[in-house]
Amino acid sequence: MLKRFALPAVAAAAALAVPASAQLKPASEAHITAATAQCLAATTAEGIDTDIIESAGWEAATASKDGKAIAMPLGIYGASGNDAMIMTGPKGEAANKVCIVMARMGKLKEYDALASAMSARYGKPLKVEGGKRIWSADGKIIQMDATGSREKPSVRIATMAVSGAN
Repeated sequence: MLKRFALPAVAAAAALAVPASAQLKPASEAHITAATAQCLAATTAEGIDTDIIESAGWEAATASKDGKAIAMPLGIYGASGNDAMIMTGPKGEAANKVCIVMARMGKLKEYDALASAMSARYGKPLKVEGGKRIWSADGKIIQMDATGSREKPSVRIATMAVSGAN
């Protein structure tokens, strides 16, 4: 798990989250579903409770420039023994409404196996459209998108509260 990022890596992740996953080690289905469950637990009607993420052992990344700590434009979390990454808005900000799991996959065909595992856990998807799947669980929406490329497949899973739920 990377705890400290160089400023260019943080800027790249903030500008476009999809390429950030291209640098990650491929994550197992178990890692991705565990990170998704963590995002789901932290997603509330008020926003993302990053304290829940941190209390489960996910550590916030830090950034520095010229040896001095700087504020991160996103909350980026990693956990020892899990190759997926969790991203949120900055801690405590009102706009922090979506929790995102980013992960590389070893092979493109793993996406279908992950979609099946997600369906086993969260039920039949509300919507299936190409590389996108949407589920509803506990008054929250989970959206899974195939990202990356054929050579470096990735997945992005976003959780958000449904307005008026919770």
